[in-house]
Amino acid sequence: MLYKKVAEVKVSVRKLIFLNTVLVFILFVFPILGALSLKDIPHSIGPDGRAISKQFLGFLKGAAKKVQYDGRALEFHKYIEASLEKFELKKLYHSEFLQKTEDGTHRVKYRGKFSSGGYKIHLEEKGVGNVSLSSFGDFSAQFDLKHNPKPLYALYGETSYSGNLDLITHLGPFTHKHAVMAMETSLKFLDPQNVKQINAPATAIFKKVNYPEARKVLNDLSKSFPDLGKFLNYYFVLESLLVLSEEKEPKGESAITQFNFKGSLSRNVADDYEELGDYLDTIKYLGWLKVKIENSKGKTLTEIRFQSKTPDISVKFVTKQGKILPYDSKGNLFPEDSFSIASLNHFPFQIRVSLEANLYGLLLENPEILISGVFVNHPDSGSLLFQVNRIEKFEVSGGFSYVIPAWAINLVIPGNLESIIHEFTETLVHANAEKGTKMTLSWNREGGRTLMKTHVESELLDNFFIRFGLKIWNHKVLPSEEAREDIRKVFIRIMDLIIQDL
Repeated sequence: MLYKKVAEVKVSVRKLIFLNTVLVFILFVFPILGALSLKDIPHSIGPDGRAISKQFLGFLKGAAKKVQYDGRALEFHKYIEASLEKFELKKLYHSEFLQKTEDGTHRVKYRGKFSSGGYKIHLEEKGVGNVSLSSFGDFSAQFDLKHNPKPLYALYGETSYSGNLDLITHLGPFTHKHAVMAMETSLKFLDPQNVKQINAPATAIFKKVNYPEARKVLNDLSKSFPDLGKFLNYYFVLESLLVLSEEKEPKGESAITQFNFKGSLSRNVADDYEELGDYLDTIKYLGWLKVKIENSKGKTLTEIRFQSKTPDISVKFVTKQGKILPYDSKGNLFPEDSFSIASLNHFPFQIRVSLEANLYGLLLENPEILISGVFVNHPDSGSLLFQVNRIEKFEVSGGFSYVIPAWAINLVIPGNLESIIHEFTETLVHANAEKGTKMTLSWNREGGRTLMKTHVESELLDNFFIRFGLKIWNHKVLPSEEAREDIRKVFIRIMDLIIQDL
């Protein structure tokens, strides 16, 4: 009798263990066997990933709203806007808004208070010390200018000014690790094996994309973020997304994902956002920009191209198993140099930029601007360093050969514009006694919060080109306030649609 009861207990225990095993498999193992979804990306960045993602997207939404200036900050803002028309570094240097120091540096300090309604900017009065950053999103900034009477590359007797910008932003719980993990999961989502396993309901968005595996990714987008998918489909035209192909390896062949995004804005943007549509017409023939990011061996990691005429943007890279695969101009892959972003500790890279700008018939072309970079990744800190290494000489051709804008009628273009631009760019490259023009972004955990520090330093030659360039920027590139408001509306709407589906 006792033996029978013991046997029954053993059977019950076995059943219980079996049921628990099945339950664990269903809850934890089975999802892993299924396809990774776009919806999984926020959860993948950490145990509090969804909440942090919502908070950060809310921050971007608030930061996109129109900035409010109070007191002296509003006066300074209006002064800068007005000075773009006839800009001179000398006038800014001697402006009443910049505080004077004993070593000849003139500086302005300001701080930003963040709220869901946007930023409020306050100009710090003379003698104010360090600004306390008590809340998420708050920032403090300081801009310094120092006069250099005899710059190295001034061919026509100009002077220059060394400029530094330091910015500290309170990012609360959001660290660089969250961004790294989000990128890592995004690449895993694009892995060919994962893409093949996606089994979301078919969607009708972006009908121009016919490739089967690309359709699967769009199906997942529509399932994970349905309202966002509809919004993007209405205002954007997607021509291509990705292709899966085979890569030859010593042990056979292996699938890779060639991400080849190419898209443009649809006419619906101009119909629903009239001011933004007018701005897009204004910059229609502005030109193009190409950016290529390479590893230290000169192999391509990603390519980005922007063309203003359509306007369209394209992004290209190759990935497999959550890693970036470098490639060359012939399409050859280098799997031995592949890497996952999360595994990087110290990663040097370089950026090559080429561009063409058409300014009412005056054509400016540059075959290459070379920028070096280093990404440093540690558990509690990270940084990105960029430095301008070389700017090839601009080629200037044409002139104001068709409709001359009213603002340019009295603008005298010197015949030696190429040399004037070259001395300006050479000063950037060799700025501040060969320290160069550089920008550093760093993230550090301090007192349970993340502080993002931005440091920019350079030297600007006060010659014709800076006045010419800012005049062009003000009239040709910078959107009107009404167009900027339309841009804000579009961006905020996208943030809202993502947040509501997280």
